Amino acid sequence: MTNSEMAAPVGASTAPRTARFASVFLGAWFIYLLVGPAWGFYWIDSWHNEQRAVQVILLAATGLVAALVPRFRHALVAPSVTTLCLWLVGLLGVVSALNAEFMSAAFVEVALHFLLVLLVVVTAGCIRESPARLAVWTQRACVVLALVHVGGIAARYAAMLSLDRAPDVEVLLLGFANPRFPSALYALLLPFVAAFAGDRHEHRGLRMTALVLLALLWCINLALGTRAIWFAYALALPLVFMLAGWHRIRPLAVILASTAVTGVAVYYLLFIGVPAWMSLGSAMPSQTDHLTSLSDRIFLWTQSGRLMTEHLLLGIGPMNLAGLGDSYASHPHDWMLQFGTEWGMPVLAILAWVLWRHGRALRMQRASPGDSEDLAIAPLVATVMALFYGMVDGNLVMPVSQSAFALVAGVLFGTAFHPEPRVAAPFSRASFGAAALAVASASFMLFYLAETLPKQPESEDHWRRTSRHSNFAPRFWQQGLLR
Repeated sequence: MTNSEMAAPVGASTAPRTARFASVFLGAWFIYLLVGPAWGFYWIDSWHNEQRAVQVILLAATGLVAALVPRFRHALVAPSVTTLCLWLVGLLGVVSALNAEFMSAAFVEVALHFLLVLLVVVTAGCIRESPARLAVWTQRACVVLALVHVGGIAARYAAMLSLDRAPDVEVLLLGFANPRFPSALYALLLPFVAAFAGDRHEHRGLRMTALVLLALLWCINLALGTRAIWFAYALALPLVFMLAGWHRIRPLAVILASTAVTGVAVYYLLFIGVPAWMSLGSAMPSQTDHLTSLSDRIFLWTQSGRLMTEHLLLGIGPMNLAGLGDSYASHPHDWMLQFGTEWGMPVLAILAWVLWRHGRALRMQRASPGDSEDLAIAPLVATVMALFYGMVDGNLVMPVSQSAFALVAGVLFGTAFHPEPRVAAPFSRASFGAAALAVASASFMLFYLAETLPKQPESEDHWRRTSRHSNFAPRFWQQGLLR
């Protein structure tokens, strides 16, 4: 969002209190990203359903924060073109939901995206309390997340070898049911871990550890057989070069590229060389086939394209792609097709224009470079990469990577744009309406959680009895097809 969109009133008397709030708020989301996909909360048997349920609770809390804290609710109605565009997207989403076959699912999707936007707004406001300090702590938090996941996978790898079994994809999955889910999270961590590795203010030993983590993360992603991450980074780095300039992107790009090459070598050592040396054979799939095949994406994209042309203005309704029947997927694995098909082409056009506008604003900042811009490089790379990633996969649909993307986008806005401090305006009708809508969205999400989660066993049993496909099709819940 632009400089005025998420402006926050700053006062010396409130600085310590707001700094503490920022730490608590960001800390709660860090715990979610740390515990959810690593150990779980021991609440729900299904990893996906548990991650979604906890996400809904945290998003509801975020909505209440945005409604109650003056500087956040004023940011929702800040006078700017982008704010107007986002409200227009929300209005069109509501109209589309009113015309949808599965209306309650459509409205919960609109509420979900509204609360995700609030997550971006609140995160950006928190980061602005102390951009340099919180940007550094964001990098450190990502290193901790990477260390936990790499350490867990390393322990599983060693255990599998001790059992005289060749490592397979299962050894790489902690709290995920699908190889693409962890890859989507790791793809977001990579730029921040690389920024930490290149930060000369950090301890040299910790920086070397970060380099090792990067190589192992690339190795793990290759072993997972995911190709979206390679596609996304191949497109994201040149685009960030155009936005930020080579002199700013070069250190991060060199670290990412060199550790990627190292990661490929480590993959051949750990997943091909070591099992062969121990006469265990190979349980890994052919990575050449995995990295070149489009699998069933073409069918999903063709299906979405056809529906988009048939429902050009309002789409078929948010989340209503999940109601197509016995399908092996409940979304098209492309966020642009998803919005165009479900929300309508006008919404897609508005979102594309908003992205172009902010890209142009970032490019214009190159005329007056400063230290603060360097803080934005890692979140900029991660944000651009995630958007490209989402053109071929569901990283912007699944709860963990979806939440992580909103947090990363908030860090980007908090570090890249620095509005002038302003005095809080009175509680205007517009801000009151935005606050009421935030509370209503949070309440509706919690109601939907309480209403639909208990029905998941029945839905999953029905899927097993009637579906031609063996795997679930996750969207909101683990079995995400609507009926």
